[in-house]
Amino acid sequence: MPQPPAGCRLSGEMSCRISISDASSPVAAVITQLGALPSNGIAALCAFGLQAEALEYPCIDVGGFIVPGRDPAISPQLPGMEFDEHGRSSRARAWGESPRQETGSKTGQRPRPASPQAAASGASTHTLEQRLSTRNLDLSGLAEYHPLARVIASSETVEYLNIPIGLFHELPIHARLTLEVPLTPRDRLSRHSTMPTTVPDVRAWAVWEGGPMHGSLVISHHENPDHAICANIPGEWLLGVHPLRDYVAFCALWTAKALHELLIGFYPGLQHYPAYARVKRDRLSEYCGCGEARRYAECCRDCDHRRTSFDHWREAYFTRRAYMRELIWQARPLTAPLALLQMGLTTAPV
Repeated sequence: MPQPPAGCRLSGEMSCRISISDASSPVAAVITQLGALPSNGIAALCAFGLQAEALEYPCIDVGGFIVPGRDPAISPQLPGMEFDEHGRSSRARAWGESPRQETGSKTGQRPRPASPQAAASGASTHTLEQRLSTRNLDLSGLAEYHPLARVIASSETVEYLNIPIGLFHELPIHARLTLEVPLTPRDRLSRHSTMPTTVPDVRAWAVWEGGPMHGSLVISHHENPDHAICANIPGEWLLGVHPLRDYVAFCALWTAKALHELLIGFYPGLQHYPAYARVKRDRLSEYCGCGEARRYAECCRDCDHRRTSFDHWREAYFTRRAYMRELIWQARPLTAPLALLQMGLTTAPV
């Protein structure tokens, strides 16, 4: 049986080179493809990956900062926790249990924004509550965990939210989410479709903020044909049923895993993506994209490779076609709102 990916290695099988840029500073820098990054930041990223590989999930603090090694404080379903078709997970809970937070301290105390100035600068709380007060969303939780969230565009059918996420306190690379929240009731969004919905209730995109990738779209093999984030499997989060802050947490973990693959060399944790993409990636020691808690080499690889190239092409074609047709049925844009994705970004890398 193949071994899981090494706990901490730089992408491209590079060795981890440590250098002290300033003799007077005790902080080491790791040389990566994105330049020199703090060694404690790379260690935090590795710890996050190891926790995901163990099918455990971290706490997410105010501002979308991930805290590896600390138990998640509570949630009906922990954001970022993926289940296979047998319902297995490291901390499975029933939906009927009382709601819990996905962020905060171990005691479950609801955290507060770091400072009043942070919340004031975002001026988001009243805006979100006024704009989306008719929706059954946990707006108070969203504003409390993400005080800088704000509405950046709106129409009669949709609201666009801009939410910065910090990812890791120790790294200078952050991200910024753009969420497309439809105002149409969920049952009407899918009334034209006879197949299970594949378009997320809320579409989201992320761009990097800080570092050499500043302003560029975060990409991953876990994404939809319109480059929207595919952060969870269908049914794990439903518009008007589950708190919007939980969906933001799913997106934060998705972004952190994309950063882990970029810098450390593999995508950590359980995965769900189709056969044609599994063949293209051919990551033998990652978890199989079918959702099973088994490595690809010991799961679906042989079956995937026995299929013809035409079968894989056909699967990819009809998957994309079904997704785009559903967007048309829902009267939603077919592409990412590129202009909106750049809003709120700092003018220079931080």
